[in-house]
Amino acid sequence: MTKKIVGVFVSFEFDTDRANCRNFYSQARRGDSRHAIKDYSLKERRKEDEWLDYAEKQIRKSNLVVVIIGKNTHNSPGVDEEVKIAHKYSVPIFQIRPRTVTAGSVDAVDDVIRWKWKRIDAKIEAIMSKKRSKRRR
Repeated sequence: MTKKIVGVFVSFEFDTDRANCRNFYSQARRGDSRHAIKDYSLKERRKEDEWLDYAEKQIRKSNLVVVIIGKNTHNSPGVDEEVKIAHKYSVPIFQIRPRTVTAGSVDAVDDVIRWKWKRIDAKIEAIMSKKRSKRRR
């Protein structure tokens, strides 16, 4: 089976949740995923006057945005800005909650799923199927 390529921007609290971002992409590379995930996330800290423009550029290229919930995600100004950009450009967005995290979701993103790769993969498939059906109209 050929995997469908999906561009993903992962939004996360940069100082505390980088390991979760890396974990997301390593799980995506496993053989049981239906998708080949192309990483559009920010990988390094950028200057204050550069990161927002770069994040916007990367989000616009992405098929979807995934917010990784950490205990302080809801207080992260960077995550807040990235969510606003996703909404501005109508990029589909959802949140994933690691098993050990009970708080921290972002109010501006309605859809929260538990971090289990089969659920994440199914959610990505649902979003991509919806996008494909819109293009056929």
